[in-house]
Amino acid sequence: MALYRVQGNGKAPAGLQAGDEVVTGGGTYRILGVNADGSYRSSLSNKYQTIYNYRGSYGTPSAGQTDAAQVRTPGYTPSGAASEAKAALDRVLSEKPGSYTSRWDSELDALYDQIANRKAFSYDLGADPMYRQYREQYQSAGRLAMENTMGAAAALTGGYGSSYSQQAGQQSYNAYLQKLNEVVPELYAQARSQYDREGSALSERYALISSREKSDYDRYRDQVSDYYAALSDARGAYQSEAQRSENLALQYAKLANDNYWNELNYRSDREDAANAQYWKQLAYADKQAAAAEKAAQARQKAAQAGTAKDKQTKRSSSLARGRGEKRGRTAPGTARRDEIN
Repeated sequence: MALYRVQGNGKAPAGLQAGDEVVTGGGTYRILGVNADGSYRSSLSNKYQTIYNYRGSYGTPSAGQTDAAQVRTPGYTPSGAASEAKAALDRVLSEKPGSYTSRWDSELDALYDQIANRKAFSYDLGADPMYRQYREQYQSAGRLAMENTMGAAAALTGGYGSSYSQQAGQQSYNAYLQKLNEVVPELYAQARSQYDREGSALSERYALISSREKSDYDRYRDQVSDYYAALSDARGAYQSEAQRSENLALQYAKLANDNYWNELNYRSDREDAANAQYWKQLAYADKQAAAAEKAAQARQKAAQAGTAKDKQTKRSSSLARGRGEKRGRTAPGTARRDEIN
């Protein structure tokens, strides 16, 4: 058997067994049995032991069975202000922000992969479309220059071709190819610049999306901070109002308890006074009865004494008469004897 304190809702802790006792504001109750719905059958075992005067220790119910954050008086009903504060707290609790979900994760991951996996710069002259375009232009112009040079040289020789004309034409053609080679460094620089610009664009895009992501997350953190600030305010307001309401209930409960004991003491004093008066009257009646009995006995003795005296008087009178008659009867005889003698 264990001793428990009543819960804040005015009910006994769950999980108790027959024989356990629960201290309440109205006395201590013993558990007689457990109903199918978990409620208890109980009886008052000590009306003088309450939560207001009991100073011993209580048993500890299993976890989750009591409201450890709040201790309530038996029959405690929160005030209207406390109920409103509780409703406000519940509203704040229902508005708790969910987990953060990013709008930019997929794009950031893709950009990061592009940046991290980007190949190092390499220049393939043959794959450069600008180079191919330049090459076609310079080759075409070189062939034209070579033909013109060879034609002019043939005219000088009477229309016959010669090694000179061929050499002169090849030199003209090579001159254009040389110009093509002079374009290659420029094309390389352009390709490098294009590579760098593309890399910079990826980095700038990644930085921009990261900034958007940070703004979203900071906004979420602000919402969370605002929520916990509102929760702290609502919880503080509720706890303050509930404590004030409970203190008032405790004062009323204490007043009711004091009134109960005052009334009980008053009745007890009246009963003691009535008992004392009863025994006083009873003693007086006994004394009167004893005096009456004594007087009756005295009267009876007196009567008995008077009767005995009367009897004695009568007996004495009777004896006197008897002696007188006897003397009267013997006198004549004596006279006759005198006469005879």
